[in-house]
Amino acid sequence: MFHLLDGRQVWADTVYMVVPLLALTGHAGPAAAQVAGHRERLHDSRTGLYAARWDEDRGELDRPEPWGTGNGWVVAGIARALRLAPDWPGPLRAELAAHVEEVLTACLAYRGADGLFPDVLDDPGAFREANTAQLLGYAALTGVADGWLPRSWFDVGAELLAAAGRRVDGYGRVTGVSGAPDFAGPGTSPEAQACHLLGHAALRRAALNPG
Repeated sequence: MFHLLDGRQVWADTVYMVVPLLALTGHAGPAAAQVAGHRERLHDSRTGLYAARWDEDRGELDRPEPWGTGNGWVVAGIARALRLAPDWPGPLRAELAAHVEEVLTACLAYRGADGLFPDVLDDPGAFREANTAQLLGYAALTGVADGWLPRSWFDVGAELLAAAGRRVDGYGRVTGVSGAPDFAGPGTSPEAQACHLLGHAALRRAALNPG
């Protein structure tokens, strides 16, 4: 599926926007097909990371850089889909879970001493961005809570949420995220606020799962 109505571009964001909905409505096959299509166009098997955008008409990447939030949308979208449709066929569920772990592991190579990530993962000059940590933390903790990631991911997920939590200001806003409306620089966003709540709900669920 294309992300916008006025063009034929495949975005990493769409994995989160579409795949959980398909899973929730009982369409596991199309959900998996969307993951496969996005993976074919955007995923770099050498680095384990996703590019931000693909242009279907030109047959090439439109934004080849590994946007941190985009990679977060991918793993969070798959994790939420696995949670919303627990009756996925066994091999398919295992394949998607393994892919989440692959991308999580690839992203963690770019985590800094502050626990956060550059907005573009492989660009050390990019601003330090907090929502990537929330999305990755949500995915890791959901995998632990639902039993498809090893318990060792619990501490990683909790640390990621804690790092983002240090960016919450006195008004309860997660600051220093890829900011609305254009997501081109640091700011705040409704998406980051939602991811903060989702991440902490996943942390509570994972804490109750003894592994």
